Amino acid sequence: MKSETLGKDTSEAEVTNISKHGIWLLLGEKESFLPFEDFPWFKNSPVSAIHNVNLLSPDHLYWPDLDIDLAVESIEHPERFPLVAMANPIVISVGLNLPNGVDVRALKRSLIVEGSEIRTYSRASTSAAVPHAGAVDLTLILGAVGSVASIAALFWTAYEKFIAPKKTSQQDDAGIYIMITRPDGTIEKFWIGNTERDREVFVSKFSKTITEIREVDDPSFWRASAAEIEETGFWIRQKH
Repeated sequence: MKSETLGKDTSEAEVTNISKHGIWLLLGEKESFLPFEDFPWFKNSPVSAIHNVNLLSPDHLYWPDLDIDLAVESIEHPERFPLVAMANPIVISVGLNLPNGVDVRALKRSLIVEGSEIRTYSRASTSAAVPHAGAVDLTLILGAVGSVASIAALFWTAYEKFIAPKKTSQQDDAGIYIMITRPDGTIEKFWIGNTERDREVFVSKFSKTITEIREVDDPSFWRASAAEIEETGFWIRQKH
């Protein structure tokens, strides 16, 4: 959903209201409702980011803070633009390397998102008969494409709020370790607080990686990976 040519901002679009069910968007003199059911990318996004919208052409809307493009036609006729991405989830493993004094429960709660776009799981109680997940503390299943910016911001905000204040020095490698294992065995890695020290750079790299996965990887691999998390009983979905 990235914009290749942004063009000129004509500033004729305005988000007039955000409710628990969706957002109201004013285009010229016409106001339209965008329900989260049809436009899930906005559901967990920051209010300021949702309000920052540009009308780049008569049929091209762009949210720069979320890197989301929408055709005006998709608002008027959402049935013509099915959410195919929901059939292609991505499994993200999260490890927590924590300094002393971190409120672990609060940190994990901050990575729980209510809704279907991002589902958070923690390990069930293990025994000798149940394989242990090693350094993985949480597993997140990412649904819709538009939630990429939200989940990247979610990770970084959790780090800044709970981990960064407890670090003793810049050399301290405490942080959030993110791993995505792809069909060919390649592991995409991001270590917030260690190799990743700039929020904007991280969000950009993470978003590009997810976009590549969506475009290149076999969707059946990701559906099977998500099903394994959801159905084996080794992981329990977390809710507030």
